[in-house]
Amino acid sequence: MDYYDKIRDNLGNKTLVKEWAELAIGHFLDDDCPLPKNLAGIFRDEKGNDSPALYRSHEGGDDLMWALLQIYKKYPDDADAQNYYQKVIQFADVILAHGTDRYGSVSSPLLASILTRDSVPKIPEDPENPGNGVRVERHTVYSFSRGSMRENWCAVGVGNMWYGGDESHKSSWRGTDMARDEKLYELLYELSEATGDQKYKDAANASIVFWLANCPTETNLFPWGEHAGWNFFTDEYDKEYYRCRYHEFKEGESLYDKFIELQPRVRKGEFTVMEKFALAHVPTGTGEIRIGSQEGMFIYGRHQPLWADRETAMEEHPDLLGFGNFPRIPGSWLYSQAIAYNRSNNPTFRDLVLTDMNIIADGLEQQRSMLDLDYYPYTYPIWITDGSYESIRNNQNDRLGYSVKKAHYLMEQASVNDEIINKLNVIWQVALTAAGLPTGSNPEAVGPYHGPSMVTGLLPEDGSSVLNSEVVLKWAESQGAISYDLYLAEDAGELRTATPESASFIGSTTANSWQLSKLEENKEYFWAVDAVGENGIRKGEINRFVGDVFDRNRN
Repeated sequence: MDYYDKIRDNLGNKTLVKEWAELAIGHFLDDDCPLPKNLAGIFRDEKGNDSPALYRSHEGGDDLMWALLQIYKKYPDDADAQNYYQKVIQFADVILAHGTDRYGSVSSPLLASILTRDSVPKIPEDPENPGNGVRVERHTVYSFSRGSMRENWCAVGVGNMWYGGDESHKSSWRGTDMARDEKLYELLYELSEATGDQKYKDAANASIVFWLANCPTETNLFPWGEHAGWNFFTDEYDKEYYRCRYHEFKEGESLYDKFIELQPRVRKGEFTVMEKFALAHVPTGTGEIRIGSQEGMFIYGRHQPLWADRETAMEEHPDLLGFGNFPRIPGSWLYSQAIAYNRSNNPTFRDLVLTDMNIIADGLEQQRSMLDLDYYPYTYPIWITDGSYESIRNNQNDRLGYSVKKAHYLMEQASVNDEIINKLNVIWQVALTAAGLPTGSNPEAVGPYHGPSMVTGLLPEDGSSVLNSEVVLKWAESQGAISYDLYLAEDAGELRTATPESASFIGSTTANSWQLSKLEENKEYFWAVDAVGENGIRKGEINRFVGDVFDRNRN
């Protein structure tokens, strides 16, 4: 039973949501541990029994706690709602105390996806091989998605039972999958607002900052989604079996604005982490794989490799890269590109995004037209000699429509040319209509960006030589900024993840300039200006000049 949906969709009815909340609490929680039980049908032993010994963020845990917080925010004077609120605080305090990465050679603020419900919660481990997390093996188990027995990867541990059946390869057993844990981060941010205690927000920010600085893979994708994850024991993305090494979109979109705010600074002209991520989802193209008898059809295999170029990955595992057209996937591509485009000042990146968007939009329409359909087809090919496919169905058009409607909104905000706006408009209108959903509303609509704009117009210009003994740093006013944080160092690397606690922070000002003095002749300096607003910080690009040790106290 999805209590989260029931509570979320009925918040206006206090009596009803409290009934659902009591049922959920009785089902998922007990007095032994503030972490919800896993009773969502994912972690089961070989006999098909649920495992109440585990907490998993994505399957009922974080969603339930977030829903209970919404009840309190809606009815703060209600005694039951106050009790729910205390359960949420107890849950979050346990996550902060025991859910961070304290495994392997590098400890980090990353938050674990799965924990045992012990007095001291920890990531589950194989009792026969402690210190390495669970082991993953091939077993013939019951497939929850297909309703039959089949061989697949299974996690072994916690009482030496098999968990997950054919779903276990979709869980980050040894660390974190931030996309599927997105509701945990939403909860922590909202809890800081509700309590006034910044420790929850600080924990979420610290986890995201570490993720963005250390976890992007060789192909600029994040190790998250349907299969991948970050391994706390090896301090790298999970690589034990091949399914771990593929990216597949699964949640995470609500974190994108926070990623853009917290991502490392880059040198002028370089692509940011989120810009690289947006460009990493390359369509397979046309004619590469045959689906049915349709040659030359636009293909978008839902899996993307984390470790190698597509050509190498295709040779190793062609079934994973070209397996099935899922309409939600190009929708997620388009949204990730649209939000990065909307927040970017890099003209080269923006041009590349427009090229990609046109390829994806044209490909979707080409496929729909070739099959003469009034929806975007979900195709799931069976890899047999005649190349036939199992079905072409009107499936996932709701997810496609929601994602592309958000992308359309963001691109309109960015005043993009009418060609791509019109193409995106067609896609979401067709998709939502096909899914039987109203086109005039969107429950997942993205709101306008409320943070400050990036600082531009920096002087001295990047690469300038400054000959005078005093240098005045100047910049254009940022829309939405109430102050500016300045950073200066002799190494650009120091500025990429610098904060106001860093040695490179030289001060804050409400003005549009800052004066430096006593610069050492022929020494190279790097500087950046962050715009600070009421709703977040927008990090600036790292610029460089050559000039004359400076007095940090003068402004």
